[in-house]
Amino acid sequence: MPALLFELEREVVYDHYFLFDTDVPWVADGMRDLASDEQRRAMLASFRHELECRGIAYTLVRGNYAERDAFVKAMVDRL
Repeated sequence: MPALLFELEREVVYDHYFLFDTDVPWVADGMRDLASDEQRRAMLASFRHELECRGIAYTLVRGNYAERDAFVKAMVDRL
C-alpha cells in the first residue's frame, strides 16, 4: 500500500466505530465480492485487528437488521 494512504488515514479521527458481524445472510451489492462465510469471517477478523492496532474504539454489532438498527440508534443516542 502506498505510504500516502497511511498518512491520509492518520488525519481521520474516529470517535467510535461500528463493526458489523457476519451473522446476517450475504447480499450481493455489486461492490463487495466476499460471499463465502469463511471469507466474510476472515475480513471481519482483519477489520477487528486493524481497529485494535490503531486504538480505535469500536462496538461489534450483531443481530437481524431490525435489531442492528435499534442497537446502533441506541448507541448513538448514548454517545
